[in-house]
Amino acid sequence: MPIPQSQKLTLEAKSSLISLVGEEKDFNDQIDWYWKLNNLLGENLNPLICVISRNEIESQDFSVPTNFFARILANSAVARKCQGSVEFCISGYDSDSRSLYEIIEVRHYLQALEPMVRYWFFFLRHHPSSHSLKLLMSCVCGINIISNHISIDVYDRAAFMMRNFAWLNEITEKMNFSLEQEKQISESITEYLLSNYNSNFSG
Repeated sequence: MPIPQSQKLTLEAKSSLISLVGEEKDFNDQIDWYWKLNNLLGENLNPLICVISRNEIESQDFSVPTNFFARILANSAVARKCQGSVEFCISGYDSDSRSLYEIIEVRHYLQALEPMVRYWFFFLRHHPSSHSLKLLMSCVCGINIISNHISIDVYDRAAFMMRNFAWLNEITEKMNFSLEQEKQISESITEYLLSNYNSNFSG
């Protein structure tokens, strides 16, 4: 495109150029996080842990978990490597005698977060020693607490499993997982969620 010599690029053109491309953004934090996560994955750490603080819960700040999962999803190879390897933990309630699923702020936070992240069944660990997925279910669903044991509303649990299996199908299709791979994940999650429900989530 010919540009006449008389057409000068001066400071007066700045506002017009910004209107075309937008304000500059600092991506240093995202780049740092990109390389840190890549290094963690290279070390084959299992699980990969996302920490959600009490301040974030009380202020309804969802940026930490949503950015965490968005970063993993940004690259299909990373997403595949993180399948079944993620835990989330909630900090700041150690002095609270209640279990996490009894704290209304935690319940409301995870209820709002569930559809934002969506791919819980794909990423969260479902090892017997893991509590993240069970904590999510106990906060999203209605519960009844008797003698320090909890029972989950059967209709809420069915709805929870149906929508999360739908999201699992969605991401396994995107990742080109075979039907057999998807079946293995689904069966493992079902066994994990329905076997000997442990209500010890106070940590």
